[in-house]
Amino acid sequence: MNDWSCETRCRGPRRCGPVAASAAVGAASPAQAAPADAVWGEDNWAYIIGTDYSARYLQGAVLVRYDKTPGCTPSAYDTDSTGNVVPLGWNDEIESFDNYGYTGPGYVYCVTVHYEHGYLGGSFYPHSQYSDDMGSFRNKTSSARFT
Repeated sequence: MNDWSCETRCRGPRRCGPVAASAAVGAASPAQAAPADAVWGEDNWAYIIGTDYSARYLQGAVLVRYDKTPGCTPSAYDTDSTGNVVPLGWNDEIESFDNYGYTGPGYVYCVTVHYEHGYLGGSFYPHSQYSDDMGSFRNKTSSARFT
């Protein structure tokens, strides 16, 4: 079961719990409100592998990426997890991101490829573990692959 409306913020290493939604970022018009904090992944997955932000420099509303494993495999050419469509309210809203992961045996920090269209289509922002400003790709993400 997906729970896109659940608002969470990290409360320690790879664990989350409910909190109040963050305040709107910037001057959003009434027709397009700033996104609220949200989760991306199954609601019963216990590990956080990354976060996306609605503003540059890891600021603004937070989109937390859950996964069922504590990190990603060392290969950059496989797919450990996908987000075929961003949660409601987050399409074309991501401006910066950071990834996490357990770095024990068999796992490393995840890297993300952000895609312009749903289901990993269109142009993409290359493999990266972190970006505090996605530059010309700001506000273009509709799906992502985590490897």
